[in-house]
Amino acid sequence: MNPFKFGTIVENEFFTDRKEECQMLKQKLDSENHIVLISPRRFGKSSLVQKVLSEQNRP
Repeated sequence: MNPFKFGTIVENEFFTDRKEECQMLKQKLDSENHIVLISPRRFGKSSLVQKVLSEQNRP
């Protein structure tokens, strides 16, 4: 049984182990630079962005 949820944006207990990436993304957003995230499909790019934006109350 796969412990990971995939195919949708994940939150809460399913979003794990991305503290460094969250911090770096927050810093880039605060500096108002353009950001491009590159990784293979289903590596959590959308989940990462949604988590950071929800923590900063940004649209």
